[in-house]
Amino acid sequence: MKCFEVYKNYCQALDLKFSEKIMERLGQFGDDKATGNRSAGSKACYEAAKYLYCKFNEAGLTNVSMDKFQVNGWTYKGANLSYTDDKGLLQKIILGGYASTIKAVNEEVIIVDGGRGTIDELKALGDIKNKLVLVSVINPLSDYWINLPSYEAYLHDAKGILVALTWNIEHDDILISFDLQAPAYCSTLAISIKDVKTLKNLINANPNKEIKAIFNADSLVEPYADSYNVVGEIKGKTSEVIYLIAHYDGYYHSFFDDANGVSLMLGISKAIIKSGYTPMKTIRIIAQGAEEWGQGYKDYDWACGSYYEIEKIHPEWKETAFALINLDGNFPIANEKNYRIYSSYELYEYIRKFIKLFMSNSSYNYDVVCPGLILADDFSYYKNGISTLMSGEDFDNSIYFENYYHSTMDSKKAGFDINTYEMIHKLYGRILFELDYLPIKPLNFNTRFEIMKKELLPSIVSNDLENTINDICITSKSLSKVIQSINCCYINLFESKDSIACKSINKKSHYINLMLFKLLKKIQDTILAFRWKQDINTLAFPHSVAMNNIALLTSAISSLKIRSESLKDIVEKYIKPIDNNEFVFEFSKKTYDFFSYRIPYGNSDSFGSNMIKKANEDLYELAHSLKSKYDEPNPNVADEIKILENSLKKQRDYLKKISTKEIEDMKVIITLMNNIIAAIDQ
Repeated sequence: MKCFEVYKNYCQALDLKFSEKIMERLGQFGDDKATGNRSAGSKACYEAAKYLYCKFNEAGLTNVSMDKFQVNGWTYKGANLSYTDDKGLLQKIILGGYASTIKAVNEEVIIVDGGRGTIDELKALGDIKNKLVLVSVINPLSDYWINLPSYEAYLHDAKGILVALTWNIEHDDILISFDLQAPAYCSTLAISIKDVKTLKNLINANPNKEIKAIFNADSLVEPYADSYNVVGEIKGKTSEVIYLIAHYDGYYHSFFDDANGVSLMLGISKAIIKSGYTPMKTIRIIAQGAEEWGQGYKDYDWACGSYYEIEKIHPEWKETAFALINLDGNFPIANEKNYRIYSSYELYEYIRKFIKLFMSNSSYNYDVVCPGLILADDFSYYKNGISTLMSGEDFDNSIYFENYYHSTMDSKKAGFDINTYEMIHKLYGRILFELDYLPIKPLNFNTRFEIMKKELLPSIVSNDLENTINDICITSKSLSKVIQSINCCYINLFESKDSIACKSINKKSHYINLMLFKLLKKIQDTILAFRWKQDINTLAFPHSVAMNNIALLTSAISSLKIRSESLKDIVEKYIKPIDNNEFVFEFSKKTYDFFSYRIPYGNSDSFGSNMIKKANEDLYELAHSLKSKYDEPNPNVADEIKILENSLKKQRDYLKKISTKEIEDMKVIITLMNNIIAAIDQ
């Protein structure tokens, strides 16, 4: 059967009502009647998993199972405040949850205004022991994360914080929650901006700058709980596997994030089965648990279900994986036309060309972005040598992310577009078919190494490192051309119905794909690293952080010596961007030290284990010392220069050490690449 006929039959078999009902039903599971919330290890999450187990079977999937793994469990049954307003009337505020423990039954509490939760603002309040502290308004994508004010308030013995978040477009009446990235004993709850404004007005009107309220809360984090990944298959003709994944846990009702993705992969699966198509490769469907949160004492506290599935439960799966698609975005929200696909380095060229062709006459705008993110489940698989794609959005140009992300407005009320929903079913079904037809993984290894080459600072790194990167760029380009050539040859032979030649290529494809897996796994084990800041640019190379730190330190020392810039500009431009020094003025040394140590050393048994390659360059006291001299006409900064010169030496020593290792690893990688080229050419 020709490709277009297979796709046509698939589109005719789509049952959007089946998909949409799953999306709606998942959004109804919640432990809190007022706000929803289905979180790792909770009763609501378990009920959602059992529901999906039934739906997997109903869709026609085989080998359906619930893969159990252990996480920290979080059950949020709600929280509220009752207070007397300025007219003497009793009012009630509904609060949202964070993965922390806080219990109260009709407890009288004192509430104070902590501003944005910084050390100076909390100190100005005096004794806040056992008080609830308002923290507002923070945009976690452009300001600091919630863990910092939460931990700072804990150090001041606060009962907890009530934090109001916003996105680019502010909505007064919604609750927003995120993974806390702080210990569970840092009690944290969400409050709306509207309610914060009301409470602040009452606080400011009170001579003591505080108010009393009646507080109820039932949020519990447990050290051990069970979560589940729901797994099913469409059996293929070979042992190779294409993965479709999405997550079913969520904050609030999570109609879009990610009930949408779960409904998509089940809708796609049902249509493939109904169409009568038998794929070449097995299609494995996974509804991931514990994606939003699952480990309460780590910085990388999300994507736990994917980590456990590929690292602990089924590590053998990685060798036969052809590719993985994570349906955790492209939300069909009303009036949205701008979407993204986040691609691993190796699939970028392939998917970019496909999208350009497939969406050429579409009213939707699709960008393909590389590399992918660490913010979702696909990264755990990618780290283990599986090339990945993820449906997503531009965080700065998306109706969902500018308004409703992780909020109480993540519901059908925000607007659901059935036409977009249908388009997304068709798009990812087509990508699945295109991957299924190919005998060899369509990987371009040159993309990663060209980025490495482009980011290199030749004045800082060694000639040996630069030369080795040039060599690996040449070899990876040759390998990518050979892979593209054999796949193009196969497609032509397939379309001309030359079954003998196709079988010849298929015969050696499994061996070549296994070699490609081992190559990618070696690259991931040796050439992949994180920057300190968690954002869309987190992925880096082992030498990257030290190289950039050297550039910053060199500029800082030079500017201090020749006095070419103000001390404030030097701190802002050259000191704060180094490692974990971005918020040295906002939070205490204790808070700074806690997270500076935990980030590189406290994330074992997570996808972030060993991804920060060196200890933090501690410039906290130095930054404060320079700040104390901002207003001096001729400040003496000799001591600060010595400190920076010592830091520069440490960074140079580390860069030399890591570069030597990186060069050795890249030479091994070049050999592996040449071996694959030889195997394909045979």
